[in-house]
Amino acid sequence: MPWSGGSFTRTNGVNTGSTLWAQDRDDGYKILASHHDTHDQDIADGVNSTLEKSGSNAATGNLNIGSNRLTSVADGTAKTDAATVNQIQSNGAAYAAATGTATAQVVALSPAITAYAAGQAVTFKANAASTGATTVNVNALGAKTLKKLHDQDIAANDIENGSIVTAVYDGTNFQVTSQLATEAGSPAGSNTQVQYNSSGAFAGDADFTFDGTNVSLANPIYLGDGAVATPSVTNTGDVNTGIYFPAADTVGVTTGGVEQFRFGSSDIRSDNAIINGNFLVAQRGTTFASGDNNDDTYNLDRWLINSDGNDIVDITQSSATTGGITLDVETANKKFGIVQIIEAKNCNGLIGNTATLSFQAKVSDTGKLDNVKAAIIAWNSTADSVTSDIVSAWNSEGTAPTLASNLTYEGSTPANLSVTTSFAKYSVTADIDTSSTTNIVCFIWSDVTDTTATHTLSIKEVQLELGSVATSYQHRTYANEFTECQRYYQRLDATTTAEQQILFGFFSSNAMVRCFWDFQTPMRTAPTMSNSAAGTFEIADGSDSVGANDATATSYTSNVTCADRAMFRANYGGTAYTAGATGYIRRDSSDETYIVADAEM
Repeated sequence: MPWSGGSFTRTNGVNTGSTLWAQDRDDGYKILASHHDTHDQDIADGVNSTLEKSGSNAATGNLNIGSNRLTSVADGTAKTDAATVNQIQSNGAAYAAATGTATAQVVALSPAITAYAAGQAVTFKANAASTGATTVNVNALGAKTLKKLHDQDIAANDIENGSIVTAVYDGTNFQVTSQLATEAGSPAGSNTQVQYNSSGAFAGDADFTFDGTNVSLANPIYLGDGAVATPSVTNTGDVNTGIYFPAADTVGVTTGGVEQFRFGSSDIRSDNAIINGNFLVAQRGTTFASGDNNDDTYNLDRWLINSDGNDIVDITQSSATTGGITLDVETANKKFGIVQIIEAKNCNGLIGNTATLSFQAKVSDTGKLDNVKAAIIAWNSTADSVTSDIVSAWNSEGTAPTLASNLTYEGSTPANLSVTTSFAKYSVTADIDTSSTTNIVCFIWSDVTDTTATHTLSIKEVQLELGSVATSYQHRTYANEFTECQRYYQRLDATTTAEQQILFGFFSSNAMVRCFWDFQTPMRTAPTMSNSAAGTFEIADGSDSVGANDATATSYTSNVTCADRAMFRANYGGTAYTAGATGYIRRDSSDETYIVADAEM
């Protein structure tokens, strides 16, 4: 290598330049040490300063080799070494396969770097999929946090096992500049997702704007259909919770991978078609013993008890505040169930659509009350009689009851429900027939197979709704539930206070008082009237001050021709009153007194 320490002086004090010795010869000078020692030493110094083959002398400046190139150079092994083309093309000067863990990647670059520097790029092959915030430690210089989108921690599955990751040091952290696994598939982590439409164009086109907080789109974003357990729109906290699109014009909502409700052209949720679904309204009473001949009769409001004979079950309202019904079986090898008939006026939104009947249930002992079932039944009768249509003959043990000819199981034949000793939710779904259905009947029943002991079936929160998903029970206020029940049954009671007044009116003669009962809620139809015995009523005029001018009724008649009002006539057998005077009917001093208007189906 040439010397670059300066230029030779080449002078002997008389002659100078490259022809120094030729000049001395021509001038007849002798070769004298005094003429040559200076520039000979200068040459020696230059040789000593030249780059040697062994590399023992270092260059003191840039080496200009013109259009020549270095050849036969070994790969660099240190940060200060030159890298060969082979190194760069084969594996990169700043690449290595990582070791370490999913959240702490360790990279050993060769040649090694000795310090982190802003702008420094590192590429490594991940040895595990990320499970959360992740660091990288290069050549044991210290762990630095990997960031995406310049300031966000790596999330689970952002980095796949075996993926190539490139990151640039910003002076504090390494920012990932390569594509993350979550950027191309289903959303995960906290990346912003943008999808192309079916024509391959960007969904927002030029009208896509992002102000750092909000995204605005002038054109639609297209999302995949998704599934119940893997919805199209989800969040980082629970990838099984979100919304998906199960069918055209339909949106489903899931939590924990279970569909909770769906909606489409109908409302976001439909009303519960069952009245008194939690058995809170109990105008007839709260307890009915099996010996009270309670088969095929209404007990808790709107609910008909159906069994294959009398003396089968005791019926009790589970709680006056939280509701529910308990059926306590008294006879083995029998069947029993509860029925609600839904009035045709309330079926319009259900007929011709999919409906779901759901409820919560438990049994006292598994294996004793077998074959618990539920069914949605289409009833094509306009008759109000329950006995001939809904109360049906029962088949042999373990099968569903036989239905009358104008009743049809909607959907498949009812299947057994595995009811346990703890409350759980059960449901059946059916497409309601449009051809002949007038009313809908909801039926829940069971068999008793144990012959040695009594057992209970408890039911609560019964709901019939539009759609194929059993949503959470729709709790209504007690006042609303009570008012709906009064459309089918109303009762005037005088059970606790002697001479308690019931109805007011006038004397149509000196022996008869006429009173009117304006129903609190217009009834479904003109009701059937019933009452306690005539002797439980007293009649009196307006001058009576309890006991001074009253008489026990000896006869009692009622007249009702509409759904709004009923009239009562009471006689006492004498002529003590004045026609046209104010009169009223009240409770006898000791007896239970009641009047009932019944418009149940």
